Amino acid sequence: MNRGLNRAEQPQLQAAVVLAQCQSTPVVFGIRMQHDGSSAWAATWAFAISAARAAREGYTRTKLAGSFVVATQYPGCPGCGSASFAQCFACKSLGCWSGVDRNWKCPACGDFITLDSTIREMNAGPD
Repeated sequence: MNRGLNRAEQPQLQAAVVLAQCQSTPVVFGIRMQHDGSSAWAATWAFAISAARAAREGYTRTKLAGSFVVATQYPGCPGCGSASFAQCFACKSLGCWSGVDRNWKCPACGDFITLDSTIREMNAGPD
């Protein structure tokens, strides 16, 4: 029980799922993003999902905007274990990323890009 804040003062936790694709395997996966209203959206969980189920769940219907971080408990890509993700400049798809090499190939469209900026917006759906 949090005795310092009453219920009305506690930030409301928001959650959404964004879709990503593994660079090394054919795995499509969801990334759970959480926001408490006072900081960045944080990637907290990842899970494999079929593209058909992701479409039914509506994981691309909503836009998330702001800043994005990877939480310490984020388990990484379920296909290869990469601990982070990147967004393609051309198709706006997300894909796993090692977090080291700035040269990245989008697993969705195949474009090669140099990662030099942060993600500011991504498509999401309900958690």
